[in-house]
Amino acid sequence: VLLHSPTALLRGFDVSTSLIKIARQRLPDGIFKVASLQVSPLLYRPASIDFAFAMGSFQYLDSEDHALNAYMGLLEITKPGGFVVIGCMSHPLRSKQETEFRKGPRKKKDKASPLGSPQKLH
Repeated sequence: VLLHSPTALLRGFDVSTSLIKIARQRLPDGIFKVASLQVSPLLYRPASIDFAFAMGSFQYLDSEDHALNAYMGLLEITKPGGFVVIGCMSHPLRSKQETEFRKGPRKKKDKASPLGSPQKLH
């Protein structure tokens, strides 16, 4: 629906040059850049995006700190009342690594990750 809105200005970024090339072919009116989630606040003005969508990217960040910084960056560029949607896909080759990463050195009494409660951050 959003892609076909006559007033939508589509912007996007990805670390993959080949995926950006595909996006430019499929959506020639969009503005797409090769970049990392780590620099999203540098790509767009604060509160300039209505709808931020990240799919299949957060699970590849190296740490919870990087994920939290990327999440905060998406919040920063999203307008008040806008939406931030983050989707993660399971990848069979990484699922064991991700499980081990999530277990990490935490003790049972540690607080939950702030990523589990995004409403506290916004």
